[in-house]
Amino acid sequence: MKKAFLFIFIICLFFLNVYANENNPNNDFSKSVIFKDPHLISILKTDKINNIEYNKKLVLDDKEYKYYRKLTDENYFKLYLILERILRANNLYYQNWRIVIKPDTDNINAYSGSANLIVINSSLYDSLYNNNDALAFVIAHELSHILLGHHQISYENLNKVQKYNNEITSSNEIVKQNQNAQLLNDALGNYNTSMVNSIANLILLTGNAVSQHSINNLYKYERSLEYDSDVEAINLIARAGYDFNNASEAFQLLSTLPFIYSPENTHPKIEDRIANIKRVVSLTDINELKNQGMVNIYNSKVMKLKKSSDNYSIILEKLSIQPKYPYTPLSLSDKLINKAYICYLNQNFDESSIYFKEASIINKSNYIPALYLSYINEYKFLETLDKQFYKSSVSWAKKAYRLNPNSIYTNSQLSELKQLKNDSK
Repeated sequence: MKKAFLFIFIICLFFLNVYANENNPNNDFSKSVIFKDPHLISILKTDKINNIEYNKKLVLDDKEYKYYRKLTDENYFKLYLILERILRANNLYYQNWRIVIKPDTDNINAYSGSANLIVINSSLYDSLYNNNDALAFVIAHELSHILLGHHQISYENLNKVQKYNNEITSSNEIVKQNQNAQLLNDALGNYNTSMVNSIANLILLTGNAVSQHSINNLYKYERSLEYDSDVEAINLIARAGYDFNNASEAFQLLSTLPFIYSPENTHPKIEDRIANIKRVVSLTDINELKNQGMVNIYNSKVMKLKKSSDNYSIILEKLSIQPKYPYTPLSLSDKLINKAYICYLNQNFDESSIYFKEASIINKSNYIPALYLSYINEYKFLETLDKQFYKSSVSWAKKAYRLNPNSIYTNSQLSELKQLKNDSK
């Protein structure tokens, strides 16, 4: 009887111990770790606008538009409405903007000038005349070049290209002279002098190869500017409420044009741009951007249409009001970080890791993706006790520290990982 009682007593103690271990976080160091979020990533969320009030505002705006319809022809009025909507939806009404249709029946093209000018060739305009969404994307792409400061960048790049080309031309002339001198010295038996000419040419040709590599990199950078403008154009037209699916006709049109690719092209292949844009669209919260645009339009006034001094282009006159949310561009890196952060908050760590890694590759100077990747690998280590995750967490934390050694969060993460290693022994 006593043995049976003792056996039951021991069994009770066992289950009490198990219960205590399962409910005491101090017995399992993984449960004591708090979900880390230093709130370094901010995703703008605007309050939804009342549809009834918004539609009333549109009715009032439409009365003003009818007045401006009398000041210009149908084609310019169409472009005015599109550009005005994009500018107001994105709070870009802080300065005057100009747009013009350039008579050109052959070259399907559009471009922008550094003086707030957007130019659309008549051949491109006529081809997309019935598709406001496609025209909006074309306008937004050229507008993005201005907003992102690409004209100054391209000016500097092309000056460097010219400098390298001049150096190559000069070197080639010297190489040719050395080759002629080498032939003469070989004929006269001056083999030592001939060898000097040969070595000099080798040095010059090596320098030319280096210069050509630099030129190719500059053109590669120029092509990256087109990708950046495509990314920002998606943001601009999304806020203005234009449909990207319809806007894709602009690329379908460009894809039919003859194009021979070379390392010295300033524009990427159309298929590469389309692939990049599809990727961007998949990362974009279209509905949120559209809501932001509606709020911005509601809180702004109609931009006046004026004939320019040349009586050719038109001017959209700036507004004097200050926007509540100033325009801020969203790069591909920004979109990836935002997407990664949303996944992180939902504790979808695998998907979050993918986006943070992509962002860290694109923007190598930003420490935030590395810091959050350290957090993610720390959680995975605590979940699995796989030391490889711990090593990855430390590696990402060290990278974050190298990029921003003054951050209290990078320093704190390294210290906590060191303590975690001691606790897990």
